[in-house]
Amino acid sequence: GADIINCSWGSSSYLNAAVSSAQSAGALIVTAAGNDNEDVAPYLGTRSGVMAVAATDASDAKASFSNFGSWVEISAPGVAMYTTAYVFDTEERTYASVQGTSFSSPLACGAAALLWSGHPTWPWQNIHSALEGAADNIDAENPGFVGMLGSGRVNVQKALGDNVQQYPDEY
Repeated sequence: GADIINCSWGSSSYLNAAVSSAQSAGALIVTAAGNDNEDVAPYLGTRSGVMAVAATDASDAKASFSNFGSWVEISAPGVAMYTTAYVFDTEERTYASVQGTSFSSPLACGAAALLWSGHPTWPWQNIHSALEGAADNIDAENPGFVGMLGSGRVNVQKALGDNVQQYPDEY
């Protein structure tokens, strides 16, 4: 019954039937590109219709660890992500600054969810296309990776139709 499935973990062809079933049921599947700084797609990154997400830093540069390639469809922040953390040695529950495409992928999922809330009758293919079409081109910030970071960095504001900045960027 899920509309969006975040796969921010390794993948294999064993997921083939599950991916096909989820897509047939109308779910958008989003996957992390990986953290090896290589042009090597994980299995889900090779699947048609699965949105592969690379990581960027605060300057829209490719994160040093992020995988890249023509198979990547979009990028999202993935460096200095402040989140909850558990320290096993001390059993402390705290907060930490972390990084990885496993943070970029759920950010893209969140953008998809916001877009879908504005267009609840759209099929997943429209959500996927709209996010890619509204992404901010980051090729200038990544001259060594032109065409390898997808259509650019996720821009949910633009995807929702605020192309003329009718809402202020800062409050």
